[in-house]
Amino acid sequence: MHTQFPYKKIHFVGIKGAGMSALAQILHSHNISITGSDTKEVFFSDVSLRRSGIHFFERFSKDNIPADAEAIVYSTAYQIETNEELIYAQSKGIVLFSYPEFLGILTKQKLSIAVAGTHGKTTVTAMLAHTLLSAKKDPSAVVGSTVLNWKEGSLSGTGHHFVFEADEYQNKFRFYAPWSLILTNIGYDHSDFFPNQESYNETFSTFIKRIPPHGWIVVCADDIQALKITEKALSHRITYGFHKDSLYRIEEMPCKKSFSQTFCVKKGKKELGIFSLHVSGKHNMQNATAVIAFCDTIGIPIHDIVFGLSDFQGTARRMEYVGEYNKAIILDDYAHHPEEIQATLQAIDQKYPKKEKIVVFQPHTFSRTKEFLEGFTESLSKADAVLLLDVYSSAREISGEISSDDIVRLINKNYPEKSANVHTIENAVDLLRKSLDKNTLVVTMGAGDVWQVGKKLLQNKK
Repeated sequence: MHTQFPYKKIHFVGIKGAGMSALAQILHSHNISITGSDTKEVFFSDVSLRRSGIHFFERFSKDNIPADAEAIVYSTAYQIETNEELIYAQSKGIVLFSYPEFLGILTKQKLSIAVAGTHGKTTVTAMLAHTLLSAKKDPSAVVGSTVLNWKEGSLSGTGHHFVFEADEYQNKFRFYAPWSLILTNIGYDHSDFFPNQESYNETFSTFIKRIPPHGWIVVCADDIQALKITEKALSHRITYGFHKDSLYRIEEMPCKKSFSQTFCVKKGKKELGIFSLHVSGKHNMQNATAVIAFCDTIGIPIHDIVFGLSDFQGTARRMEYVGEYNKAIILDDYAHHPEEIQATLQAIDQKYPKKEKIVVFQPHTFSRTKEFLEGFTESLSKADAVLLLDVYSSAREISGEISSDDIVRLINKNYPEKSANVHTIENAVDLLRKSLDKNTLVVTMGAGDVWQVGKKLLQNKK
């Protein structure tokens, strides 16, 4: 990606975040000197940042900022008024950009495709970028996770397209200027910022108006909220999904050998093609069909789309196969919302129908845990056993009036002894070591550091 920024030396505050690390790697690939800082906590991005040769500190200090730094990019998890590095940079007159501000400027430099929605946006962003890459369109991309095919979360191509994951939290939408949009669904999330469903929907309604008349909105027809919100779009609208009125309609098929699932997509009454995926679940058929609809619309040959999707291996922390312990399968998933938990467990049932499923769940933020307490109880109850870690307190929210005990209590009310609060990663690992065998499957779930359970299990596997 050609950048028009005059800055040659940029420091990132909160560099380990998914979007931040991807953005840092894009700029680094264009010979911009990048440094960064974050906490000591291990993130999935640690490996890719080190592989890229980007130096970062695992503490915040004004001494981390190079004397010749020309700009600062900071995660919105940190505040200018309270972070030592940001306070210092501001006092020295160094220009400051929040992550969405900087990303927003990049969206104006190419044909930018935003991928938005309450769920599925990371996978769709990765699928679309990988399909365009396979079709030799050489796109740029910022993905909110490591793409397994690339071993990182970004692409820095010379082509016309820039695919990026558009996060609604804190109304980051207002900084972006996309040419086109894929909208997966609209539920409700981030109750610490959006007080109700109406305010949440409004940020999407406003964003949709930013898509120009010559752009495209690809929307899932299976989601009533998303469909309704896009009715008044100024741009062209294309629908996809299982719904009979979808322009790009999904029809399930017997699975081809070596793939997790195979399906047919019809455009109107015409069969467009047969597509196979390595990722499981009906939600991933929908995700893939969003990519099919967009790519077909912009003229990508069907055989290139078929190949790109069949080659896609998935992203880190999305039903990712971690390994085996005592012949038990260990998976990891980012699911931190009841609807995501439900979709993941359905996909696991589809792929591993005979396994006893143990979920290790780490609630993410106190406000979300309180808002969706009943939803978490219902969705987690689909597992055979549920272990809870303590609520993960993010940089934006360090305490609250609810705990993992509340989820355990409600699950056990209807399913006695199905759930337990083990509090820590270490306790979960100790308990699992005593109980896993070839008939069991463990899936760690949450947006925090619950993934370390699988890592620590495999460090001492039998």
